[in-house]
Amino acid sequence: RFYSLWNIVDIVHCGNTTIATEPNRWMPLSEGSEELEYINATSLLIKKASAFSSAGEIIKFNFDKNGQAKNIHYAGSLMTDEPTYLQSVLKDFETFSK
Repeated sequence: RFYSLWNIVDIVHCGNTTIATEPNRWMPLSEGSEELEYINATSLLIKKASAFSSAGEIIKFNFDKNGQAKNIHYAGSLMTDEPTYLQSVLKDFETFSK
């Protein structure tokens, strides 16, 4: 699961299919999900896009030293794991509340 200010995305692999889906949708596995294709160990291709991204775009994964995905570049946005996202939101809140 990856977070940005505008969205939450799950990358889900089941059988021979990999999709990107938004868990906040009413029917997240069918409504607005995007079909993805494996390129290599750090990249997926958006094969079938929804309204906010384009078919042919690359999703690029960045991993930490332990092999955990820390962030992705997805549809023009940098999306992070939950701890990193929450830390950035709290930092912004503290900055603006002073």
